[in-house]
Parts: sequence; C-alpha cells; structure tokens
Amino acid sequence: MLTPEVIEKSKAGELYNESLGPYPYDKRKVTPVGLGFIWFGMSITVSIFTSFAGFAQWLTIGQILVAAIIGFTICGIANVFVQEMGIIYGIPFISAMRASFGTAGSYFISLVKLPAPLFWTGFNSFLGGSAFNQISVLTIGFDNVYLFMGVFAALQILVIYKGASRYAKFNTIVTPLLLIMGAYIWYLLLRDNNVTIMQVLSMGGADGTPAEKTERYILCVMAAVGLWLGVNFATMNFTRECKTDPSLFKSWTKTNWKYGVAVWLGMAIPTTVVGVFGGMSFVLAGTPNPVDLISQTVGAHSVFIAIFCQIFVLFGILSTNTGANLYTGAFLLCNFFKKLEVKHMTIVVLIIATALRPWRTIGFLGPILTIFGRLSAPIGGIMITDYYFYRKRKFSMPDFYTKKGKYTYFKGLNPAAIISYIITMLVVHLPIFLKFASIVGVPVSGIFYYLGMKYWIEKKYPECKEDLLDHFI
Repeated sequence: MLTPEVIEKSKAGELYNESLGPYPYDKRKVTPVGLGFIWFGMSITVSIFTSFAGFAQWLTIGQILVAAIIGFTICGIANVFVQEMGIIYGIPFISAMRASFGTAGSYFISLVKLPAPLFWTGFNSFLGGSAFNQISVLTIGFDNVYLFMGVFAALQILVIYKGASRYAKFNTIVTPLLLIMGAYIWYLLLRDNNVTIMQVLSMGGADGTPAEKTERYILCVMAAVGLWLGVNFATMNFTRECKTDPSLFKSWTKTNWKYGVAVWLGMAIPTTVVGVFGGMSFVLAGTPNPVDLISQTVGAHSVFIAIFCQIFVLFGILSTNTGANLYTGAFLLCNFFKKLEVKHMTIVVLIIATALRPWRTIGFLGPILTIFGRLSAPIGGIMITDYYFYRKRKFSMPDFYTKKGKYTYFKGLNPAAIISYIITMLVVHLPIFLKFASIVGVPVSGIFYYLGMKYWIEKKYPECKEDLLDHFI
C-alpha cells in the first residue's frame, strides 16, 4: 500500500518535490463522477469548436460527427491504460516517466511535452480575454483585450490554487450552464436557418476525388486524436487525487473501469458535440469563432442574453484551459524547479505562453493538432509497455525521487527509451505511416522499448528490474 513509511522514504530523496510526490489515499476527494465532470469541463472548449469548424470546408457535418467519435474514443482507450498509475501510486505524469525514461530522462520528456500545453494555454487565454473583452464592450463600451487577458490569467491561477477537488466542484456548476447555453444557440441556429439537425448533417464538405475525401477524413480523425492524446497520457495528474480501495488493486478491471467510463463519457461525447457545433457554425453562420457566433446569432435576438452567453463561454474556456493546459504545463516545469509547487509554476507557464502569441496560428489548427499527436504517441507507447509488459504494474516509489536507484540507468538516462522515441519518430514520418502517425507511434515505440529493455538495458543495469514481490499489488 501507499503507506506513511513509503511516503516518508520518497520525501527523503533529493529529487522530491511536493507537487510531484505520491498523493496519500486518505487525502483524495475526487470520485468517478467528479473525474467525469473534470473532463466534461475541459471538453467544452473553444479550440475544438474552432478546429472542427475548419473541417466543415472539406467534410459534411455527418462525416465530422463520425470522425470525432472515432478519434476521441481512441483517446479514451489510451486514457484507461495509463490512469492506473495515478490511482494506485498517486504520482503525476512526470514522476511516472522516470521509470521508463530515467530520472534525468524525464527532463527530455518535459521538453517534448511542453510545447503543446504552452501553445494551448496561450491560445485559450487569448480567447478567454476576448470573451471578457466582448462582455465589457457590450456592457460599458470599454475595449482592451490584453487587459482582460491579464484578468483571465488571474482567474486561472485562482482555480489552480484550489486543487483538483475544487476544480471538479467548479465544473459541476459550470457544466449545466454550458449545456443550457449550447442548446439555446444550437436551437437559434436551426430556427434562423429553417433547417433540421438531419438536414445539417448532410451540409458542408467540398468536391474531390475519393482519395482526397479519404485523406481529409483521416486528417480529421487524427486531429481529434492529437487534440487530447497528450492530455490523456498525462491523466495521472488528475487520477492521483481519485478515491480508491487498495483491496481492488490486484484486479485491473475493478481498479479502473469506473474511472475509465467516467472519462469516456466526460470527454468523447461532449467533445464530439462541440466539434459538430463548430462545423454547424461554419456552414450556417459562416464563422469558426464562438464569440462572433454569439454576437451574430444571439445578439440579433437579445443583447442581454448575448452577454449572458459570453459569460458562459468565458467559464468554458476557463475550465478547459486550467485543467488540460495550464495544469499540465505547470507539472512539467516542476520537474526542473524542485523547490516550487504546481501553483507557483502556473504563473511562469502563463507568462511564456502569452509571450509566444499562439493565437496568430488560428488558421492552421488542424495540422498543429496532428503534430502534437505525433509527439505524444511514442511517449504513451513507451509508458504503457514499461508499466504493463515490463514491470507488470509495479513501481518502486522511493526510487522515483533519488539519483541512485532503479531508475538511474546511465547517468539518469534510459538509452532504450530515448532511442525508441527517436526511432519511432523517424518511422512514423515515413510516407506509408505519416497519416496515421498518432496511432502507429504507440505500438512501434512500445516494441522497440521492450526489446531494448529485455535484451540490453536489463543486462547492463539489472537493478532496474522491479521485484515481482513488490508490496503495492
């Protein structure tokens, strides 16, 4: 079990950081329903709306619907295979990475993973500031988007400081409001354009050869995968605060099924709805921006309701950006700064993300999503293979936080993991695999990693092998 003795031994390590340490069972407050609400809140995101609105140029709304379900379900499957590391061991993503990449190799992973949360933190912070600014313009006529980006940043920091359990409670309030707002705007779109939802499903798309249409469809699926895959592989950042019964740990199904179902319901379904909503906005209102959509569609009927809807959009962006992007980026930076906690690193993430000004790339979100998916896939493949096939679901907790333990390998680097990652990135960029890189990267990296560990690293560093009598399971 995650006993007080094990936690104390972990704290004694020179690499220990309070935010990266194991989260005790008795302090956990997040239930399956709470985790579902966390994901639901993250899934109601403007970036999905905007990204899938762009796909309506190539695909019908019905095709976008199916592609989104496929892509987000793949993400849900990936999630369920890694969430257990947080549930059982109470560790965040970057600590889990030390087992496969090494204590120093985790810095490499931090650098690989960091661009995605930085990009989306900055992108969504701009959209949040824009929504705030639009409310100000409609109410008092004051216009200064950068000022309101600062206000929005302060709200995000406040949410992070309250922790994951408070974040879940925040989402239980926000989610119903977002559902009501979305349903109302959806109704107005259909009514004002005198169409039914079944008619909308056949709208959108462009002419092309069967090969071109297939390529566009695959790109849409891979964009859906790329949107969430990196966050799903880091899901232990949330599941480490999930309630659990240690007596169930020997059964993988009993340990994971409730939280796995909660994540799929909270992620795949609402994200698909938001993606379809974005496509509808493009074909019926001619805009991929929800702020503009509200002004055009709702504002034409009532300025008061338009202001109300902008507030809901603001909450939606706040919910998504805080959990999916800012929280993840802060954890990654904690790996470099041992004396600072996650809540402190959120400020650094916001400063860097804003300085990058990623909102300038709004017309290229589809390709950017696929790139993020390619970068994350090999990490997930290595992580899953290491945990399930090599270590048989067993970690040695104190070794995560010392420079001289099981996960030291060669000066803190695991050559098998680093080389597997590089080889996989080369393989998935071959023309035959490029379209499916976000999916192919998982098994390819896993195979190379397992062979490297079994026939090279284990013989050179025999201490890296876990004791199968480990007391956790």
